[in-house]
Amino acid sequence: MNKEFHSFTPEADAAFAEAFPKATELPWAVGIITGNIKLSPEQALLLLTRCGGLSTGLDFRPQHGHLAVHWFDTTGHDKKSSVFVKIIPATDECDRVVGLVKWVESFVDENRESSVTAQLLWHDANGDEATLKSVAELWPWRKCSDIDIEKAGFRLDDPAEIDALEIVRRYS
Repeated sequence: MNKEFHSFTPEADAAFAEAFPKATELPWAVGIITGNIKLSPEQALLLLTRCGGLSTGLDFRPQHGHLAVHWFDTTGHDKKSSVFVKIIPATDECDRVVGLVKWVESFVDENRESSVTAQLLWHDANGDEATLKSVAELWPWRKCSDIDIEKAGFRLDDPAEIDALEIVRRYS
């Protein structure tokens, strides 16, 4: 749970739970965070007016189920400030699945591979960010020799790159 983002008030959590009753369902919560499920007008209004503090409502960071809300103050160089609200994972389980979904979508878009292949790669890397970054970079080089890969600028002494190369070569 992202306690560092959470300002606990029972009223805030209750209002959020009422607006987001399906937040206890992991697939739905992930869909909301990734944007694959659109917010209802009521949900968007709650986030804008109550969570973002743009009305006389409370500035709160509610939490319910797998979802939490965090708001960010973006003070710029011109000393003008604006607030934006972001829905974030409230549980480690949700955070992990959101990471999977985002990485798979990105990998599929960049490499024109199937989502099944991308999911398998993600699982082979155990969701490790450094390894996944290297997997994405090394994917086009998976059929090349170590010499060609080193000539392309890969160090192959970095543990993440070594793991990633082993993973991508399973798919050549």
